[in-house]
Amino acid sequence: VARYDQVFLKAGVNLGVNLGAFSDLRLGAYIGRLDANVEVGDPGLPSLTGKETAADLTWRYNGQDSPAIPSRGVATSARMLYIFDGPVIDPPLPTSRSSMHLAQFQTTGTSFHTVGSDNRVFYGWGLGTSFDKDPLSVNQFHLGQPFRLGAYDLGELKGDHYYLGTFGYLHQLGRLPDFLGGSVFAGGWLENGDAFDAWDKATFRTQAGLGLMADTLIGPVLLGGTVGFDGRWATYIAIGRLFNW
Repeated sequence: VARYDQVFLKAGVNLGVNLGAFSDLRLGAYIGRLDANVEVGDPGLPSLTGKETAADLTWRYNGQDSPAIPSRGVATSARMLYIFDGPVIDPPLPTSRSSMHLAQFQTTGTSFHTVGSDNRVFYGWGLGTSFDKDPLSVNQFHLGQPFRLGAYDLGELKGDHYYLGTFGYLHQLGRLPDFLGGSVFAGGWLENGDAFDAWDKATFRTQAGLGLMADTLIGPVLLGGTVGFDGRWATYIAIGRLFNW
Protein backbone atom coordinates (compact mmCIF):
# COMPACT_ATOMS: atom_id res chain seq x y z
CA VAL A 1 0.00 0.00 0.00
CA ALA A 2 2.81 2.39 0.89
CA ARG A 3 6.44 2.60 1.88
CA TYR A 4 7.33 4.67 4.93
CA ASP A 5 10.51 6.54 5.71
CA GLN A 6 11.43 6.28 9.41
CA VAL A 7 13.74 8.52 11.43
CA PHE A 8 14.41 7.43 15.00
CA LEU A 9 16.67 9.39 17.34
CA LYS A 10 17.31 8.10 20.84
CA ALA A 11 19.63 8.46 23.81
CA GLY A 12 19.97 6.05 26.69
CA VAL A 13 22.12 4.42 29.32
CA ASN A 14 22.95 0.80 30.15
CA LEU A 15 24.31 -0.73 33.35
CA GLY A 16 25.71 -4.24 33.22
CA VAL A 17 27.49 -6.94 35.13
CA ASN A 18 29.59 -9.85 33.88
CA LEU A 19 28.19 -13.17 35.08
CA GLY A 20 31.26 -15.09 33.95
CA ALA A 21 33.74 -15.30 31.11
CA PHE A 22 31.03 -15.70 28.47
CA SER A 23 27.88 -14.10 29.89
CA ASP A 24 26.56 -10.73 31.00
CA LEU A 25 23.36 -9.05 32.17
CA ARG A 26 22.37 -5.50 31.16
CA LEU A 27 19.64 -3.15 32.31
CA GLY A 28 19.00 -0.13 30.11
CA ALA A 29 16.62 2.71 29.44
CA TYR A 30 16.25 5.20 26.61
CA ILE A 31 14.17 8.10 25.41
CA GLY A 32 13.77 8.93 21.75
CA ARG A 33 11.62 10.38 19.00
CA LEU A 34 10.20 8.54 16.00
CA ASP A 35 8.93 10.15 12.80
CA ALA A 36 7.48 7.83 10.13
CA ASN A 37 6.03 9.39 6.99
CA VAL A 38 4.88 8.09 3.61
CA GLU A 39 7.79 7.95 1.18
CA VAL A 40 5.99 6.14 -1.66
CA GLY A 41 2.19 5.89 -1.83
CA ASP A 42 -0.86 7.93 -0.98
CA PRO A 43 0.31 11.11 0.83
CA GLY A 44 -3.01 11.16 2.65
CA LEU A 45 -2.09 8.07 4.66
CA PRO A 46 -1.37 8.71 8.34
CA SER A 47 2.05 9.28 9.83
CA LEU A 48 3.59 8.34 13.15
CA THR A 49 5.21 10.97 15.30
CA GLY A 50 6.12 11.42 18.94
CA LYS A 51 8.49 10.34 21.68
CA GLU A 52 9.20 6.81 22.83
CA THR A 53 10.56 5.85 26.25
CA ALA A 54 11.44 2.30 27.16
CA ALA A 55 13.48 0.05 29.43
CA ASP A 56 14.94 -3.36 28.70
CA LEU A 57 16.70 -6.18 30.51
CA THR A 58 19.01 -8.36 28.39
CA TRP A 59 20.96 -11.51 29.21
CA ARG A 60 23.61 -12.68 26.76
CA TYR A 61 25.81 -15.76 26.53
CA ASN A 62 28.48 -16.34 23.88
CA GLY A 63 30.60 -19.46 24.04
CA GLN A 64 31.46 -19.56 20.32
CA ASP A 65 35.07 -19.52 19.17
CA SER A 66 34.63 -16.97 16.37
CA PRO A 67 32.39 -13.96 15.69
CA ALA A 68 32.43 -14.77 11.96
CA ILE A 69 31.83 -18.47 11.19
CA PRO A 70 32.27 -20.43 14.44
CA SER A 71 33.46 -24.02 14.55
CA ARG A 72 31.81 -24.76 17.90
CA GLY A 73 29.84 -23.23 20.73
CA VAL A 74 26.51 -21.62 21.55
CA ALA A 75 25.55 -17.93 21.44
CA THR A 76 22.16 -16.92 22.80
CA SER A 77 20.34 -13.99 24.33
CA ALA A 78 17.04 -13.19 26.02
CA ARG A 79 15.54 -9.70 26.16
CA MET A 80 12.58 -8.24 28.03
CA LEU A 81 11.47 -4.84 26.69
CA TYR A 82 8.87 -2.50 28.14
CA ILE A 83 7.75 0.60 26.21
CA PHE A 84 6.14 3.17 28.50
CA ASP A 85 4.86 5.47 25.77
CA GLY A 86 5.22 5.62 22.02
CA PRO A 87 4.38 7.70 18.95
CA VAL A 88 0.80 8.50 18.01
CA ILE A 89 -0.97 8.08 14.68
CA ASP A 90 -1.67 11.39 12.96
CA PRO A 91 -4.44 11.75 11.93
CA PRO A 92 -5.96 9.25 14.37
CA LEU A 93 -7.32 5.98 12.97
CA PRO A 94 -9.99 3.65 14.36
CA THR A 95 -7.55 0.95 15.48
CA SER A 96 -6.90 -0.98 18.67
CA ARG A 97 -3.18 -1.06 17.96
CA SER A 98 -0.93 0.87 20.31
CA SER A 99 2.63 0.64 21.58
CA MET A 100 1.79 2.31 24.88
CA HIS A 101 2.61 0.15 27.93
CA LEU A 102 3.90 -2.61 25.66
CA ALA A 103 5.83 -5.57 27.08
CA GLN A 104 7.75 -7.83 24.70
CA PHE A 105 10.01 -10.83 25.20
CA GLN A 106 12.45 -12.25 22.65
CA THR A 107 15.11 -14.95 22.70
CA THR A 108 17.46 -15.95 19.87
CA GLY A 109 20.52 -18.12 19.48
CA THR A 110 22.80 -20.24 17.31
CA SER A 111 24.77 -23.41 17.98
CA PHE A 112 27.71 -24.70 15.90
CA HIS A 113 29.36 -28.13 15.79
CA THR A 114 32.36 -29.37 13.77
CA VAL A 115 31.78 -32.45 11.60
CA GLY A 116 34.67 -34.28 9.98
CA SER A 117 37.85 -32.33 9.44
CA ASP A 118 36.45 -28.79 9.38
CA ASN A 119 32.84 -28.89 8.19
CA ARG A 120 30.07 -27.37 10.29
CA VAL A 121 26.53 -28.17 11.36
CA PHE A 122 24.57 -25.28 12.83
CA TYR A 123 21.19 -24.62 14.40
CA GLY A 124 19.44 -21.32 14.92
CA TRP A 125 16.30 -20.38 16.80
CA GLY A 126 14.18 -17.40 17.67
CA LEU A 127 10.99 -16.77 19.63
CA GLY A 128 9.22 -13.50 20.37
CA THR A 129 5.92 -12.43 21.89
CA SER A 130 4.03 -9.23 22.66
CA PHE A 131 1.90 -11.11 25.22
CA ASP A 132 -1.67 -9.75 25.04
CA LYS A 133 -0.80 -6.45 23.31
CA ASP A 134 -1.28 -5.37 19.68
CA PRO A 135 1.68 -3.06 18.96
CA LEU A 136 2.02 -0.65 16.06
CA SER A 137 3.76 -2.04 12.99
CA VAL A 138 7.07 -0.38 13.87
CA ASN A 139 7.16 -2.40 17.10
CA GLN A 140 6.10 -5.75 15.66
CA PHE A 141 8.58 -8.57 15.02
CA HIS A 142 9.91 -8.52 11.45
CA LEU A 143 11.30 -11.49 9.51
CA GLY A 144 12.88 -11.61 6.08
CA GLN A 145 16.69 -11.82 5.92
CA PRO A 146 19.27 -14.61 5.47
CA PHE A 147 18.53 -17.56 7.79
CA ARG A 148 15.31 -15.83 8.93
CA LEU A 149 12.90 -16.74 6.09
CA GLY A 150 15.13 -15.00 3.57
CA ALA A 151 12.80 -15.42 0.58
CA TYR A 152 10.75 -12.55 2.06
CA ASP A 153 11.77 -8.91 1.87
CA LEU A 154 12.77 -7.45 5.22
CA GLY A 155 9.57 -6.49 7.01
CA GLU A 156 7.28 -8.19 4.49
CA LEU A 157 6.42 -10.80 7.11
CA LYS A 158 5.67 -9.28 10.51
CA GLY A 159 3.47 -9.94 13.51
CA ASP A 160 2.88 -9.52 17.23
CA HIS A 161 4.59 -12.88 17.81
CA TYR A 162 7.00 -15.09 15.89
CA TYR A 163 8.96 -18.30 16.03
CA LEU A 164 11.92 -19.46 13.96
CA GLY A 165 14.07 -22.56 13.59
CA THR A 166 16.95 -23.02 11.12
CA PHE A 167 19.19 -26.03 10.47
CA GLY A 168 22.17 -26.02 8.12
CA TYR A 169 25.39 -27.65 6.95
CA LEU A 170 28.59 -25.88 5.83
CA HIS A 171 31.27 -27.69 3.79
CA GLN A 172 34.73 -26.14 3.75
CA LEU A 173 36.01 -25.58 0.23
CA GLY A 174 39.38 -24.11 1.18
CA ARG A 175 40.96 -20.96 2.52
CA LEU A 176 41.62 -17.50 1.22
CA PRO A 177 45.21 -16.25 1.28
CA ASP A 178 46.06 -15.13 4.81
CA PHE A 179 46.21 -11.48 3.77
CA LEU A 180 42.59 -11.70 2.48
CA GLY A 181 40.89 -13.69 5.20
CA GLY A 182 40.13 -17.26 6.31
CA SER A 183 37.97 -20.24 5.41
CA VAL A 184 35.53 -20.49 2.49
CA PHE A 185 32.37 -22.61 2.82
CA ALA A 186 29.53 -23.86 0.64
CA GLY A 187 26.35 -24.43 2.59
CA GLY A 188 22.73 -25.40 2.56
CA TRP A 189 20.05 -24.82 5.16
CA LEU A 190 16.34 -25.06 5.93
CA GLU A 191 14.48 -22.13 7.50
CA ASN A 192 11.20 -22.69 9.31
CA GLY A 193 8.97 -20.22 11.13
CA ASP A 194 6.27 -17.59 10.94
CA ALA A 195 5.24 -14.17 12.25
CA PHE A 196 1.61 -13.76 13.26
CA ASP A 197 -0.81 -11.69 15.34
CA ALA A 198 -2.47 -14.55 17.24
CA TRP A 199 -1.03 -17.91 18.27
CA ASP A 200 -3.92 -19.82 16.72
CA LYS A 201 -3.05 -18.17 13.37
CA ALA A 202 0.53 -19.47 13.34
CA THR A 203 1.53 -21.49 10.30
CA PHE A 204 4.60 -23.49 9.31
CA ARG A 205 6.53 -21.69 6.56
CA THR A 206 9.54 -23.58 5.20
CA GLN A 207 12.26 -22.24 2.92
CA ALA A 208 15.55 -23.68 1.64
CA GLY A 209 18.76 -21.74 1.17
CA LEU A 210 22.10 -22.27 -0.60
CA GLY A 211 25.15 -20.08 -0.55
CA LEU A 212 28.87 -19.45 -0.45
CA MET A 213 30.34 -17.74 2.59
CA ALA A 214 33.82 -16.66 3.50
CA ASP A 215 35.62 -15.09 6.45
CA THR A 216 37.26 -12.05 4.85
CA LEU A 217 39.18 -8.99 6.00
CA ILE A 218 35.96 -6.95 5.88
CA GLY A 219 34.06 -9.58 7.87
CA PRO A 220 32.03 -12.63 6.89
CA VAL A 221 30.51 -12.41 3.40
CA LEU A 222 27.57 -14.47 2.10
CA LEU A 223 26.47 -14.85 -1.51
CA GLY A 224 23.30 -16.89 -1.48
CA GLY A 225 19.66 -17.37 -2.17
CA THR A 226 16.52 -18.72 -0.55
CA VAL A 227 13.50 -20.43 -2.11
CA GLY A 228 10.16 -20.98 -0.44
CA PHE A 229 7.83 -23.89 -1.09
CA ASP A 230 5.17 -21.30 -1.92
CA GLY A 231 7.16 -20.10 -4.94
CA ARG A 232 8.89 -17.13 -3.30
CA TRP A 233 12.61 -16.68 -3.88
CA ALA A 234 15.35 -14.14 -3.28
CA THR A 235 19.08 -13.76 -3.86
CA TYR A 236 21.32 -11.57 -1.76
CA ILE A 237 24.82 -10.53 -0.79
CA ALA A 238 25.27 -10.11 2.97
CA ILE A 239 28.29 -8.62 4.73
CA GLY A 240 28.67 -8.64 8.50
CA ARG A 241 27.95 -10.97 11.39
CA LEU A 242 25.71 -13.44 9.59
CA PHE A 243 24.72 -15.46 12.65
CA ASN A 244 24.33 -12.59 15.13
CA TRP A 245 20.52 -12.73 15.31
